[in-house]
Amino acid sequence: MMRVMEPPPIEEAALAPVSVFWDIKSFPVPDGYDARLVGPCIKRNLRKLGYTGPITITAVGVLSEVPRDILKAVYSTGISLKEVIKSPTNMYALFLESSLLRTPPPANMMVISRPPSYIPRHFSSIRDKDSEKGRYTIFPFPFGEMPLTLAISLWEDFLLADPVALEEEKCSEMGDPASWFCAVCHHFAAPDLVTGRDLIVSSRISILDNMHNCFNSKLSPVALALYASTQLWLPALGLYALTKKLRRRPELRLPVIQLVN
Repeated sequence: MMRVMEPPPIEEAALAPVSVFWDIKSFPVPDGYDARLVGPCIKRNLRKLGYTGPITITAVGVLSEVPRDILKAVYSTGISLKEVIKSPTNMYALFLESSLLRTPPPANMMVISRPPSYIPRHFSSIRDKDSEKGRYTIFPFPFGEMPLTLAISLWEDFLLADPVALEEEKCSEMGDPASWFCAVCHHFAAPDLVTGRDLIVSSRISILDNMHNCFNSKLSPVALALYASTQLWLPALGLYALTKKLRRRPELRLPVIQLVN
């Protein structure tokens, strides 16, 4: 097995929270592996490298295209789920989807995405600037081009290392909170809103199947109409709220500039 991840560059990064964003559709769990071990294995590897801060993992992708048993397995171990309109094309796309830019420093982010173009060339300068601000990026692969062999090695490193110990750790991870967020309809659900994780996963998957098939290969006219309508009334609600606020507080209004011909 090949160790490809690097330890924290400084003590500040070692103590900071870690947010892991996993492209579950483009970088799926290989056949024959237990998806319930993904979360505990990632956390175990980060701990062994020296990251001691709290770790949260979010699976991002078009979740209606991911097998239900995989979603239930990863969600049951504390991995949050985020539904997006279409699968990210590379690491940078996931980086923009993440909350790292809105997280106060110091903070770490790790992205597990598809080979071979998971890092665009201009990402290096962005990484350096963010590191100066206390926002650090953890790479599961060497920084640069990632061959497919390294992708396979990563899963082997995550999912085959000391399986007996990982089974024990899996039990300790079961209590971690997880959530479900849909970036399509902006619906958010937390574990305490329903009884049991299996129930929330089953119900949300049904919603995805019925409402978001417009983003799959087979377009649903009903779903397309529903999505189009939400894109109209959601901004309208925001504009209506802003108008009411400006009426209550005239001092917030911007001066009107008249153009004279």
